[in-house]
Amino acid sequence: MCSSFEECLYKLSEHCIKSKSPYSRREIDDLKDVFKHMKKYKSDFSAINCWFNLQGSLLSLECLWQLQTLNFIHFTSYIYFNADSVVQLSEDFETLIWCQDDAVRDDLSECVATLLRVLVNLGGHTPRDICKPGQQLLTLILEKFVDRLLRDPFSVDEPIPFLPCLLASEEVVPSRLRVFCLSLIRMMVQVDPGAVTVQEAIECQAEKFTTAKSPPLISQVFKEVLSSVTAEDFIEELKFCITSLQEQFNWCWLLTAVSVFVLSSVKGIASLKGVTEEWVGQACANRDANLLSSALLIARQCCAESPVKFCSYSAWFGGLQVRPASAFAYFFEFLSELVPHEPVLCLKIHVNKLPSPPPNCHSVIADYVVLAKTRLADLRQSTDYLGLFGEYTTTEQEGRKSDVAKVLAHFKQTKEIMKIVLEASVFRRQFYEDVFLTELLKDSDEELVELIEKLYSMGKIPHGMYSRWKQSHM
Repeated sequence: MCSSFEECLYKLSEHCIKSKSPYSRREIDDLKDVFKHMKKYKSDFSAINCWFNLQGSLLSLECLWQLQTLNFIHFTSYIYFNADSVVQLSEDFETLIWCQDDAVRDDLSECVATLLRVLVNLGGHTPRDICKPGQQLLTLILEKFVDRLLRDPFSVDEPIPFLPCLLASEEVVPSRLRVFCLSLIRMMVQVDPGAVTVQEAIECQAEKFTTAKSPPLISQVFKEVLSSVTAEDFIEELKFCITSLQEQFNWCWLLTAVSVFVLSSVKGIASLKGVTEEWVGQACANRDANLLSSALLIARQCCAESPVKFCSYSAWFGGLQVRPASAFAYFFEFLSELVPHEPVLCLKIHVNKLPSPPPNCHSVIADYVVLAKTRLADLRQSTDYLGLFGEYTTTEQEGRKSDVAKVLAHFKQTKEIMKIVLEASVFRRQFYEDVFLTELLKDSDEELVELIEKLYSMGKIPHGMYSRWKQSHM
């Protein structure tokens, strides 16, 4: 118990000397207890200023949090007097943000969010001698946060949940919060630019860059930040990244941001769809391969993540209106160059769902179709892009496994072969043998064996395929 304001300051000094950030549960409770007693006395700002001036080293962020919360010393004033220490302060923030002590994570989240609110609110109205070091500090904090977040995105270490605390605060000026969120998005997508080339993104998009394959922590951060900006703001930021950054961004993180946006947005999907179609038109008119690649990648990402809200890729591609004839010819010239790198599913869709050509462009389409079909044949693939049940799936493998699982479930329940399987063996023979049977015969689980033997006894598995399966698995 403190008997005077001065005694409280003395205890606070002792606490600052003994405690090292990040504070333990007991140290935070002791700190709060000191400030609880300080509140009981009439604030003596001359005594606080005197105490403040006597501090020979930087105060802990936990202490600054309480001083800011109780209006004893504002964080902006502290920054003003310690403008040459922004690097050390940013390192102190990093230490707190990545603290793994569950006992204090909630308090540290409030601490970091409270001080960041001050920095986020700095703007044109703020005196330059405070605004400049404050903005420098905020930039350093975010850079360190993003660097560690993306350096090892699958790490078991998680940051304290300071972002939800900050974003939910009513004390943050909305316009400044918008700037903060968009800055964080841009900073994240620009980490390690060029790490994923356009060609790599095209080849591996469905297998590596959807939210199902992305680090959950990264998706969560994007989701939290995107919840505080409008769909229009994000789309404008996406336009800036694609058209102005000259590919100085990381396709992995940009596509992850697009995925999260599509899955969480309600109103902006139609606008984004319109933007991708607009980019295709502009790119073909200007023979801009970079913009056209970006349009295809973003459209495919949206289709893969939410074909119901956006549309399926077959509907998007088949519905494109590329005019005039010179632009249409460039579009298929570009697609022809991509053929060796295209995912099998995209080639199949392109062959089956061609956009309507302008007059005198049928030969352009015919040449592309021959090229795409040749590539599919080389890969021992049919041109059928729908699964056994006529369903559209994001990846070939996903569709194959789903088909086998449904057929097996029906067989286990009824001991009968589904009619759709028997029909496919006759009317979709190439798909049935090259896709369905190839997937079915990959394994020899006891449940599958009975189904395979049944199909073979009915003459629905070629003897050569059956023999190879027997030799490999039995």
